[in-house]
This record gives sequence, C-alpha cells and structure tokens, in this order.
Amino acid sequence: MSGRRVVAWATLVLAIIGSAIAAWAYFRESSAPSYRRLEGTLVAAVPFAAPTDAWVSTTGTKVLYQADGAWTLGTYGVDGVVSSNPVDAVSVLDDHRVYEVGAPPVLVIDARQYDLVDGTLVGGDCYWCSHPFPDPAVVTDAHDGTWKVTVGTTVSHVDQPSGWDGRPPGSAVDADGKVVIVAHTRSGGTLVVDDAVCSVLGLWDIVSVPSDGVLLHQAETARVDYSVELFPRCA
Repeated sequence: MSGRRVVAWATLVLAIIGSAIAAWAYFRESSAPSYRRLEGTLVAAVPFAAPTDAWVSTTGTKVLYQADGAWTLGTYGVDGVVSSNPVDAVSVLDDHRVYEVGAPPVLVIDARQYDLVDGTLVGGDCYWCSHPFPDPAVVTDAHDGTWKVTVGTTVSHVDQPSGWDGRPPGSAVDADGKVVIVAHTRSGGTLVVDDAVCSVLGLWDIVSVPSDGVLLHQAETARVDYSVELFPRCA
C-alpha cells in the first residue's frame, strides 16, 4: 500500500473515531437526568456595595461581616438591612459559624455567646462548653460515586448526582437527624440532595434546615449578595 493510501486510511479512521467520541459525549450530556427545579421565597435581602466575606446565621436573618477592619452583625428582612450592631471581636478563624440557639434565641459566634452591651455585641464565655453541641454532618467524597456522610457515630453513603462539580458540598441536619446536602454543578447551578435530587438556578450554599423547608443563601463568586431564600424540601 502506498504512503498516500496509508495516510488517507489513517485520516479516515481518526475522523470516524472523532465522530464516535463526539456522538458519545452528546448522548451522555443529553441523557443526563433533568432534576425538579425548586423555587424559593425571599427571607432576607442581603446586598453589599463591594465584595465582602459574610456569614449567615442559622435563622437566615442575621449576617456577620467585616468592613474596614471592624466586625458588624446586621439583621435583615425582605427589604434589606433592619438594624446593625458592632461586634467587639471574633475568633481568628478564617471561617465562622453564627448560631441562634433556643427561644428566645441566644447568639453564638463560633463558640462564644454574645450579648448586647450599650449597643455593642460583646463576646462572653464559651457557650458550647456548657451546652450540647449539635452533631454536624461531615460529607466527604468516597471516590466510588458516593459521598460518605458522618453524623456523630452514624455513617451512611449517598449517591453523588450527575453534574456535581467535584468541590466539597455543604450540608445541614434537620430536627429528625436527616441530612440535606447542597452541591454546585459544573454548569453553575445548585443541586439539593434530600432523598431525591432537585435543582436551584444559580449558586447557593446551605444555611439550615428548619421545619418548613431548606434555607439557602446566594453564593455567587462576586461576594456582593448573600440574600436568603426558603426552599421547599426535595424529598
């Protein structure tokens, strides 16, 4: 066989292989499951004028943030900020947790209880040192197509949904001990895994799982909107 024929046959084979791969990729993408879309109800509008690191409380109505070196805790409603108070100091952690515990709610930032003193939220004793700390859900990639979910001494596995972008998902536990997982997708959306799998338009992170749904806050990369919405359960 001449050199020209060899090249021609090789080119044809490569073209056929390329077409097969493209067809497989198209079929794989088009056959991906279509998840039920969840629509939320606004709980708190939390806009910032500039990129800001902020942490939403478990009720979804308070937000801790730092601006110009000063810490502030704002209270928000559907029309935006309702009130704000300076915070004397917070832990040196890079990430924070803001809890509102019990009724009337006690404010806990990371581990310390905060009380309002002359208009400033002042940190006091370690709250969790004298109160039971709720077991968080720890979700890790089991590298077998599932997430390993650990709550206290209980371990389970949850199937990873199609489209997950591979980054660590968020999670929260409801009053009955059931875990809800929230993960981002490669296409810039959000998946809520709660027995069934549902989708939410845009990027969201989980806040908590109250009795009437799932609280999520906006998590766009611009970091200027942390608005909170209540979504129905997907289960």
